[in-house]
Amino acid sequence: MPPNLASAVNIGAFNLGNAIGAALGGGVIAVGFGLPAVALAGAAMAALGWAAVWFVGPADVQPCAACEGLRKPHCLTGSGRVF
Repeated sequence: MPPNLASAVNIGAFNLGNAIGAALGGGVIAVGFGLPAVALAGAAMAALGWAAVWFVGPADVQPCAACEGLRKPHCLTGSGRVF
């Protein structure tokens, strides 16, 4: 994935998370649960996010060919490029 596209996807995901959080918080208040329930709804969303990350598991990252056997940070990008 090109760096510009990765940055755009990252920003888009952040904005989507903000919108979902705002809608969830507003929905909790509109239903009548009150302001303290907003924190519980946020905690529930954080737990769902953690569970999603745990379920997917770690990324399969391989060292690039130029760094065969080396453990440098740029070798663990999984892109095959040396930065």
